Amino acid sequence: MFILLCFMVFLLLWCYFLYPVYLVVLSKFKVNRKEPIDDNYAPSVSIVIVAHNEEKVIEKTIISCLKQNYSRANFEIVVASDHSTDTTIEIAEKYKESGVRIVQTKDRKGRANAHNEACETITSDVIAFCDANTIWEEDTVENLVKSLAFTDVGHVSGKLCYINTDDNHVSHSEGLYWKYELMLRKLESSLSSITAGNGAVYAIKRSCYEAIDPLYSHDIVFPSMVVKKGLRSVYNPEALAYEKAGETTSDEYSRKVRMFGRAWHFMYKNPDVFNPFKVGLSYSIFMISHRFLRYSAGLIQAIILFISILILLRGYDGSSVVFNIFIVTQLLFYVAVILGKKMILGSKGYQLYYFNLFHLATLVGLYNAVTNKIKPFWLSPQSTRK
Repeated sequence: MFILLCFMVFLLLWCYFLYPVYLVVLSKFKVNRKEPIDDNYAPSVSIVIVAHNEEKVIEKTIISCLKQNYSRANFEIVVASDHSTDTTIEIAEKYKESGVRIVQTKDRKGRANAHNEACETITSDVIAFCDANTIWEEDTVENLVKSLAFTDVGHVSGKLCYINTDDNHVSHSEGLYWKYELMLRKLESSLSSITAGNGAVYAIKRSCYEAIDPLYSHDIVFPSMVVKKGLRSVYNPEALAYEKAGETTSDEYSRKVRMFGRAWHFMYKNPDVFNPFKVGLSYSIFMISHRFLRYSAGLIQAIILFISILILLRGYDGSSVVFNIFIVTQLLFYVAVILGKKMILGSKGYQLYYFNLFHLATLVGLYNAVTNKIKPFWLSPQSTRK
């Protein structure tokens, strides 16, 4: 039982601390290779914006996309309405003459389905995707295309920046986690391929695109899809996008439960994304470390606590100072979490609470996936639409 406890602790340490060190060490030994590039690459681009009742934010997003400095002759914007019942369609129609096209789904079947239906109408060389509440820099499309000009790249994810990380404890904690996540993506991209994209700013070559299960998410599907085709999925931090992080605990928790549930559903249905014979050894290690173990972190943490309690209940003699310290550290950690929730410890205390909320969301997401409670649609976090 003690050996199992040590193994669980190692897994948790690996996915959060040792895996980043592994990537950094690998990057030091990386051989600089000459990337194959098409100097004449000037593809046509369609930006797809999926929206369900986004009248509060859709206009600003459309305008930011229209301001792209990419050639207008090779460029269009597609607003895919997931059966909107507010004025989202009316707002989008105001920009039809500027190159905005509208695709309306017959029924509300979720974001992935709206993407699928919109992409059936697209013949452009590159399909880019933007969230309904996201603002792009004027050169974002240009930078996404620059990454796709490499002939061994099929998918690129840009850099999402949260604009409200100093507003409260919730958005600040999410901002810190996101910086850590982007650091990992930068390292993975430099070595091989990223393991997940971001729905706010990414693009894929039309030749690589495939419609996905409405219960999946492009964020985790596209990178592995491209890798299985023998191409790379990369991160370009110069392709910038901006939006708000959730400002309430319930908004962030609900978003993560949905995200983890869909990720678990995908991984359960597609175990080959961890198979080194399908995706290569490096990418297999990336997926196991960054995705499987990260999404298992809540379960691992629960197992560690459960085994620790069992060892104590079985009459542990207390002779090991190390184990005593370990038990006390866990107790102090959870006390700090409770205090952090009540904001007694301020921002850093809330970050401990947020860390555990994140792990709880991985557990609930796993439960939803196993019990087939994944839904194709959801309500947008209102604190990100103000």
